[in-house]
Parts: sequence; structure tokens; C-alpha cells
Amino acid sequence: RLKINSAQHTWWNYNTSDGLANDTVNAIVHEVVANIKWFATNGGLCKFDGTDWFKYNNLGMLKFNTDSSKWFVEDSSLVINDTVIKSINIDIKNKKWLATDNGVYSLDTVFVHYTTSNGLISNSINRIVSDGLNNKIFMSSLGVTIFNEDSILYGDSIWQNLTTSNGLPSNNTICSTTDNNGVRWFGTDNGLVAYDSTSWVNYKNLPILKNNNIWSSAIDKQDVKWFGTYGNGVLKYDGTNWSNYNTNNGLADSIVLSITVDNSNNKWFGTYQNGLSKFNGSSFTNYNQFGGLASNTVFAIKVDNSGNVWAGTGFGNGVSLIRGSNITNYNYQSGLAFNDVHAIIIDSKGNKWFGTYGGGVSKYNGSSWTTYDENDGLVNNYVQALAIDTTGKMWIATRNGISAFTESDTTFTNYLIGDNIWEVKVDENNIIWAGTWGAGIKKFDGNNWHSFRKKWSDTLNTLALFDDRINTILIDNGVKYFGTWSGLTILNDGGKKNYIVKPEESQLVENVITNVNIYPIPVNNELTVEYSSINPDNCVVEVYDVLGKQVSSELVLSSKTLLNFDNLERGIYMLRITDGDSKFLQKIVKN
Repeated sequence: RLKINSAQHTWWNYNTSDGLANDTVNAIVHEVVANIKWFATNGGLCKFDGTDWFKYNNLGMLKFNTDSSKWFVEDSSLVINDTVIKSINIDIKNKKWLATDNGVYSLDTVFVHYTTSNGLISNSINRIVSDGLNNKIFMSSLGVTIFNEDSILYGDSIWQNLTTSNGLPSNNTICSTTDNNGVRWFGTDNGLVAYDSTSWVNYKNLPILKNNNIWSSAIDKQDVKWFGTYGNGVLKYDGTNWSNYNTNNGLADSIVLSITVDNSNNKWFGTYQNGLSKFNGSSFTNYNQFGGLASNTVFAIKVDNSGNVWAGTGFGNGVSLIRGSNITNYNYQSGLAFNDVHAIIIDSKGNKWFGTYGGGVSKYNGSSWTTYDENDGLVNNYVQALAIDTTGKMWIATRNGISAFTESDTTFTNYLIGDNIWEVKVDENNIIWAGTWGAGIKKFDGNNWHSFRKKWSDTLNTLALFDDRINTILIDNGVKYFGTWSGLTILNDGGKKNYIVKPEESQLVENVITNVNIYPIPVNNELTVEYSSINPDNCVVEVYDVLGKQVSSELVLSSKTLLNFDNLERGIYMLRITDGDSKFLQKIVKN
């Protein structure tokens, strides 16, 4: 060790005589909490804890003795057979990742070796970086591999390979970073590319958020998104900028449980303990119990076709109807099933439906009340959210599952029994989105339920919700905003891509193909698609990669179509059948 003093700085030089594994050092990282420096060298992995030097090779972990200038085995179980370490990265779980010419190694308590047989695009990896979602990005001269061991699909970890066929300007990738919007940037020997690897964008820990608990949401007439928080007032997002309104601005309370927008674009905010706030864009007008409101706790708000505001309140006080300066209250004595009202919806006939927390659902037609509860088939009397789909079916979210209700024949179909459903919304494709407390998002496509958690895979990529506790769901032109206990997750999964609009009916019509048999999944070389077309002259089966690029297209000329996957990279693909106006989608895994 050589110490050099200058007028301004002191330099310390280290080499193999001091304990460095090799004098050629390819990369350095600092393990902050333990204050350990890790070195990727041509003589193996090396670390320095400020006092002692250690290196790892085919004998295990060795410690350098400064007195004898010799290495002694400390732990023979920590064996790594590759000595030339080209890059090193420490992920958010403090696991070390090593790039070699013979694959990638991870080090937690033991070394784990990954090669092309596991999914790497190449065994010769030049550099490793990781992002905030714990994705590892391995760069090579043959392209990029993105790996997330936290997300499991079909019992295996997810590997995604990117090459020039996916959009890289060159396979020789030299550097990478991920920006605040989740966009990955790759520097190659043929230019720079920005890769929006997923249709998901996550927002968390923005300075404006402070408290990440998003409780309620709405969209105003100018397509501005409004989010109510638990302790930080209201957030406004215009698609570019975030703004915050709190009690200092005139908002009644910093805990906002519900939001709606009236026909004049006034925003109405239901708060936890200080009533209702109306915001006209410049000032707030507040309503509370002293002024006639049923309760200061407002769980739900809806505006009817006449511009009247209906507020569902808690703690045993019923519903308030606000018409101008007049307030009329309805409760159990009026015909409401129960006085705690957590949800309100207005159907196409103008009937008001109230989801009560303990008495089921009550309908008010302007003169009389009708109640449906567990005795009629409702899954649970504790109702937390209501939605109506494009067929007129009502979806009733409860603390013990969700019911689909058809009023014409008073039938209930119950799903997700046992799940605590806090929110339910219907998108423009008539897909049902249910937000649970503790079990993430549940999506119903009309046939099956799909579950999305903090650790999950969507149809194209591996990502995660911020939290499995879902407070609110907002849907705008195909984009889903999930307000969770820990932040806001945004999904853009393609909008109306599987649906058509019939102008003469002015409504969305779903045409879903169901009689399809696809095998084998996962596929190695050849995929068989069994389907008999109803439009032989206009039926095609297509395969898309993770970037949405078409990699295969075949006309369906018989009941059995064979697709060649032999030349495709390992990973996830989307298969789509288009038969006239009908469509079918299926995720395909290539081994």
C-alpha cells in the first residue's frame, strides 16, 4: 500500500501485495450499510471491509494475511469457478450480481450461476445494472436480457431478451439507465435508444405525494385527474404537472375519502371528519353537519342528471341530497336499508342505488325504496363499491366477495368469495376491475378472473403493483389508475384494441372467440393452434413480442394451424386470432 500526500489530497494505492485479487480492476461498487467495497477484477471477486481483504475463487472465500502476504480459506462453500469478473452490481435487496464470460453469478448467502440455459441472451455479459423494481439488466454484444427473479410465471422466473429485432440500434449494448418514468435508456455502438418496456408507469415518492396513500379518484371535464389522499389533501394531475390542495387552500379536511365532478366541472370532495368540499377551480365551499349535512364523514358522492349532489355518509346518518342551498337527508326511517352508506351509483333510468355497510343495497326511484340483501342472494351485506357494466348488470363489491346482479330477474352470481373487495370499476371494453384489500387487483374478462399482485406478470412484461391494498380505481380512455396504500400505479393496456364500435348502436360490442385449443404451452419449437374459422377469407393468427412487434402471421386455412417458434428468443409472446370482428388473445411462453 502506497500513501501519497499532496497539498490538497491523500492518495492510497492498493495492489496484489496489499490484498487486491488482481491488479486489473474492471468495476467497483460500494455496499453502503456495511461500508464494504466490492471489486470486479481479472483475478476474481474481491472485497475490502476497511481492515481486511477477501477474494472468491474455486477454493471458496479466502482472507488475505498481511503478515505473511498469503491467502487462507475462510469459507469453502462460497465457490465461484470464474475468475475474470467484468462487472458487478448490488440490487435493492443487497444481492450481488457478477458478469463473466461464462454467464452471470448472484451472491446472497451462496453463489447461483445463470447461463443461456436459464434464459440469458449470451454467456458473455459485459455489464449489469438494476432498477427500482429490482429488474436486472444484463448487457452483451448479442443484446440485452432483462431479468426479474421476484415475479413468477408458470413456476419460473421471467427472462426477456432484446435485440435489434426488437428495436435496439445495435446488439452491442454498452450502458443503460432507467429514468424516473420507468423508461430504460440503452447506449450502443450504433446510437442511443429509449425503451418503454411496458405499458405500466408507476408514480411513488414524488415530492408532491408526501403520503403515498391514495384513497379516492375522479376525472373532470378537462380530463384532469384528481386523487384524494389519506392525510395530504387532494392531488391534481393534468398529464404533465402535479398540484396539491390541502386545508391551507380551503379544503375541509386533509383526508379525502371520495371525489366526484358535477356538470359545471365543480369538484366535490368527501372528507373523513369535516364534511363535504366543493371546488370551483379557484375557491372552496364547505358543507358540514352544522349546515344540515347528514354526517361529517362522506364515503361516497354522485351527481344525478339534474345536477343534484348525493352524499353517502358514515356512522349511522344516511344520505344527503344537496339541491342548491337546500339539503334533504334520507335514513333508515325513510326506507334506506342501513344508515352507513359507502357507495352510490345512478343507473340509466335515473334510479339511485346505495351500497350500505351492513344492510345490503337500496334502490330509490324518487318515491319508493327497494332493498336487496343476503336473503335475496347478495354475497354479503357489507357493500363497499358499486358499478354497472355495458349490459346493465350491477357489480356489488363487498367485504366478502363480489356479486353480479341482474335486476330484471333478481338473480345474483357471486364471485371471489372470501376476498375483501374495496373497489370495482368497468372499463370501456366491459372488463371488470376489482380492487381488493390485501389481494391486489382482480380482472374479469367475462369468463375468467385474473389476479395481479405486488409480484406478478402482465401480458407483456414483469412488473408489480406498489401495494396489494387497493383503495380506488380510475379508468380513462383505456388507462387504469390504481390508488394503493403505498402509491399510484398506472396501467395502459391498449384501450379498445379487442373491441369494435357499431355506429348505429353507439356502443361497444365485445366479440370474443372461445373455441380455441393451443398447445404445447410452454412451446419449444412448434405451436399448434386448433380453431375453425367462421370467416375463412378474413381470419389470421399473429404473434407479437414483448415490444408489440409482430414476429409471425399466418392465415387460418384449416382447423389446425402450425406456428414455428424455433427461431424466436426465449420469453413471453402474445398470440392473437382475428376472425372478422371477433378476436382471441393468449399469452405464450417460449422455452
